[in-house]
Amino acid sequence: MRQILLSKKRPFVFDGFNRADNALSLGNADTGQTWEALSGTWGISSNRAYRAVLADATTDSAVIECNLADVKISVNVPTVAGAKVARIWIRATDKNNCLMLACSATVFNLYRYVAGTATLKAAGGVAFPEDGIVTVIAKGDSIKCYINGNLKIAVIESFNNTATKHGIGTNVGTVSFDDFEVVKA
Repeated sequence: MRQILLSKKRPFVFDGFNRADNALSLGNADTGQTWEALSGTWGISSNRAYRAVLADATTDSAVIECNLADVKISVNVPTVAGAKVARIWIRATDKNNCLMLACSATVFNLYRYVAGTATLKAAGGVAFPEDGIVTVIAKGDSIKCYINGNLKIAVIESFNNTATKHGIGTNVGTVSFDDFEVVKA
């Protein structure tokens, strides 16, 4: 099992998705928390999380209640080639109210969703590489987004800054996720 463990802090949530294939559920993280599908059907295939069934082309996501709003989220995104878009959900109340980082071969953008309406908060101006590690640090009103340890987006955003669900998502293509980790920021 490969753990990214980018921080020196013990992870509050860690999921390497190293369990039996399951096309209906992500089940429980290695640290015991239960994944919640906000939209779509999420599963595990070959020790990676993926969206098994499309429900909503704009907001399919799965989150974990972390009981922490100030977090450092890290996840390996092995597949983002072509039109595939990986999404990292930050401080989600539900699928319509959250912050979301979109990562693809052509974009690295941070959005705010309020009542289902997306607003672009910042564009990283870079493409996300295959098998890249995305890290988001949300502390107070500060949101910083990294690719492979390099800062690409830094914004001040107070929306939903007490929400404690964080997770993964996609809107297009089959994207896989590995080694999802949340530590206290």
